Amino acid sequence: MKIIVRALFEFKDETYRVNSLEEIIIFLEELQNFTQYNFIVFKVYSEEQYEGIRLHKKDQIYSIKYFNQTESNFDTIQISTISEYFSYVRSFLNENENKTRELFDKLTLQNKEEQKIKYEKWKKEYSESKVSNKSKFIKNIIIGLSLIPLVLYVLNLFYTGDYKFIGQETEIIKAEIYKTNWAHAAGGGYYQRIYFKFKCEGKTYNDITRINKFVGERKIGDKMLLKVSKSDPMRYVILEYLISE
Repeated sequence: MKIIVRALFEFKDETYRVNSLEEIIIFLEELQNFTQYNFIVFKVYSEEQYEGIRLHKKDQIYSIKYFNQTESNFDTIQISTISEYFSYVRSFLNENENKTRELFDKLTLQNKEEQKIKYEKWKKEYSESKVSNKSKFIKNIIIGLSLIPLVLYVLNLFYTGDYKFIGQETEIIKAEIYKTNWAHAAGGGYYQRIYFKFKCEGKTYNDITRINKFVGERKIGDKMLLKVSKSDPMRYVILEYLISE
């Protein structure tokens, strides 16, 4: 049993002094049914040291914590009712050895071990996730780089018009301009209409195209370089305009 020099009960705005174990027991009995306090601090000043047990209530949940004159970084214990707090206080007062201190020491150490285990687990999962994400990132870069030639190839097909000849045999031939005239453009200005003919696989084909001033004026007799499909010669792409000498 602790030898008490003096003891204090601290409430929100009140402090009660009690100077003997008997007075403490009576005071505890009187407070047994009080639940309106958000916190109660019980401090004991014994011949050896100053120590106590703190009660705190938040959202109808009680928690208690041991403290002494040198340390206060003990973990808390959750309890269901204020009566449990007084039970801890009674045990605390009646113990010859500091069992309450040992209880909170053990709890604090246990929680630290649990937190350490959780941290190590998180660290391992984070490291594995980081390696996995890095691997995925590198893999995505490699896939992206490998797709660039394919994308450029497809873009080139559309830019040059070669998409028309996919899976077909082609031939480069010359066409001859045999007629030209000028026509009004819808947005204003003029464009040149060109009539040309070419031979493919022994047959003669005729078609019309038009050019703007950036290409330059074409004359009758000028040549055009075409890329045509052998299976469908009217499917062609104009590669170049050639000026007759």
